[in-house]
Amino acid sequence: MIGNPGIGKSWWHWQYLLYSLRPDVYSELSGDQQFPPNFHEDSLPPSVVIRYDAGNDTAVVYYLRNQTACVHLIENLSNPYLLLARLDRPDTTFMFEPGKSIECVPYEGLVDVSIIATVSPDASRYKEFGKNGGMSYYLPCPSIGEIVDAATTCAFAWEELFSVTKIIERIDEIGPFPRYVLTYFKEALVNTAEKRKAAINNIRAVLTIQLYNDWRPLILCSHSREYKSKGLCG
Repeated sequence: MIGNPGIGKSWWHWQYLLYSLRPDVYSELSGDQQFPPNFHEDSLPPSVVIRYDAGNDTAVVYYLRNQTACVHLIENLSNPYLLLARLDRPDTTFMFEPGKSIECVPYEGLVDVSIIATVSPDASRYKEFGKNGGMSYYLPCPSIGEIVDAATTCAFAWEELFSVTKIIERIDEIGPFPRYVLTYFKEALVNTAEKRKAAINNIRAVLTIQLYNDWRPLILCSHSREYKSKGLCG
């Protein structure tokens, strides 16, 4: 699952976990009587869900039985391969969260486990995964109405930051990114503004250099009949 940072890809993990534990909730909300099939085309919910956060080297293993979960936390797990190899079976789903890591999705040697990776649109994160039969789905940014609905739900706790007026102002300034628009830390808004300013300045510098390098040959040849005849120089 590919999508812009800050739009809720990681939160989707918990939604999937809820649906795996309570397929009746999934059916009620979606209208579908069957659980979404895994890559084995099996529509039964997983019995084991592993969520691995590579940025923090932690894994949480959920054994799901009869709408109850037995949960195991594994810390300092720099490589989840041995854990995955032990639980490599059709009723296991592995959810991969790169976090701050630049590691690719671990998949080599795995046969039966279904893997769900939520990554930013950086091809280095998923290109090898795609070569081995992985499918990419794009998670779009939420609509303004969806963000306002979420803000209205949470407004009882943070009325000052979560008023509709404030939410619309932040969407206009930042974009439809819940991580920043729905934050309840005023300091985070200031920090976000500073990071955006620095990023935009950096982009301008990079684009200026790139455009100069791309167009320099044409500029140097601007008096050439060949370029003028092709209409490349104005």
